Amino acid sequence: MAARRFDPRPQLVAEARAFVREHTRGLSRAEDIELAASELATNAIRHAMTPFELSIHVASQQVRLEVSDASPLIPTLTESAGR
Repeated sequence: MAARRFDPRPQLVAEARAFVREHTRGLSRAEDIELAASELATNAIRHAMTPFELSIHVASQQVRLEVSDASPLIPTLTESAGR
């Protein structure tokens, strides 16, 4: 497992992608995983507006990405988010 903390600045999404890229080299779906990390980082910046931690767990060809932030609000699915 690897984890890194990021400040809530849009320009750091590229750094989050690079962080994930370091840990997924050689995996068959590395680009998709990097894209997912980008989306998670963007959501944390856009909605929580707090520093966030991105962690990646790689075991063989299985990958788990996690993002945690300091927002006290529980995420909810809105009608526009489901489209």
